[in-house]
Amino acid sequence: EGVVAKELPWKTGLGLRQQCVHTTEFRGQVYVADEELWQGPSKNEIEQMREEFTRSGWNTSLWRAFLQDCSEPNSWGYVGCQLAHVEAWRSALESSADWLLVCEDDVCPMPLFDLDWTDVWSIVAEQIVQLRALNEPWDLLFVGKGSSVSAEGKMLTPLVAECGYNIKMHCYCVSRRGLSSLLKSELPFHAIRP
Repeated sequence: EGVVAKELPWKTGLGLRQQCVHTTEFRGQVYVADEELWQGPSKNEIEQMREEFTRSGWNTSLWRAFLQDCSEPNSWGYVGCQLAHVEAWRSALESSADWLLVCEDDVCPMPLFDLDWTDVWSIVAEQIVQLRALNEPWDLLFVGKGSSVSAEGKMLTPLVAECGYNIKMHCYCVSRRGLSSLLKSELPFHAIRP
């Protein structure tokens, strides 16, 4: 279910750098949207990022997309999106679900593959069965994403590879272990980009 972040009762204060820090409570969880945590990179940081990007063997043709993703202005829509994802993780962990499939509200299967959501679900479930049979632990599976900007790892099944760094993911699967790891960290609750 979606979350309209700007309609939540946020308390606003100033952080160390005199940027706004917003706090709210939603379903018994405190969330902090801290504008100090996200600022576009400086020219010096951009140059350092470009050097590291190239040195790490990332796909340099994707540099502009990566930089745009790092510099993209934020909105309360992003905050609501993050809250909705975190709340889905919390609900799944509270249930007996082994894994959770999360899709953005505007995602659809590629017409090129002639698949519907039932097909996608079946393929994902089969890949998870194969990973279990191989005794291959996993936390996160990208079901739909943009191109990796770093090298992919080894193939685990004919359809699942260890992924590199990705931007623009729009459909993913999280295992119970992955849900637990995500929710034990402070990141989902305290690093929201307002």
